[in-house]
Amino acid sequence: MSRFNSYMKFLYKSGNQHGLHSPFVYGLLTKGLYQKVPKYKGKKKTKVFVERIISYLNVQTLALLSAEGPASIKVKELDRLLVPGMLYDAIWIQKPLDIELIDPKALLNSMHNNSVVIIDRRRGSKSNSLWYKIKNDSGFTATIDFYYFALAFKRSEQLKQHFTLRM
Repeated sequence: MSRFNSYMKFLYKSGNQHGLHSPFVYGLLTKGLYQKVPKYKGKKKTKVFVERIISYLNVQTLALLSAEGPASIKVKELDRLLVPGMLYDAIWIQKPLDIELIDPKALLNSMHNNSVVIIDRRRGSKSNSLWYKIKNDSGFTATIDFYYFALAFKRSEQLKQHFTLRM
C-alpha cells in the first residue's frame, strides 16, 4: 500500500478530542497537543510533537534510543543504556539500528506509572513492527497512534485502550 493510501486510511479511522471517553487522553490532546502556543505558531506539527508531549507530561528523565547523532546507540546495548533500577518518565525511540531487538518487557521494566514510550514512525516499517509489539503488550495500558508518531503509556489506573487520533 502506498504511503498516501495508508495515510488516507488512517485519516478515515482516526478521530480527535470529540467523543473521547478517557479524561487522560482528552487532557493530553486539548492541553498538550491542540493548545495554541505562540512559540509553536507556524511550525509543522511533526516538528514540535515530541517537544509538546515532553512539556505537557513534565518529563524529567528521558532515555533516547537513536541511530543518529551524538546519542546514537546499538539496541544490543539497551540493557546498559537503560540503567537497571532507573525509572524513566519517557523513552523516545527515534531510529535505533536494531529495532527488532527491542523487547517491550525491557521498556516496561524501565518505566514507572505514567511513563510514556514515544516512537518516531516517520522513517520506515521497522518502527511499525515495534509499534505493533508494544500496542499488543498487556503492560502498556493506553496506546495512541498518531500515524507519524505513537505513544504507549504504562498506567495502572487505566484499562487497556487503543486510540487512533489526528495530531
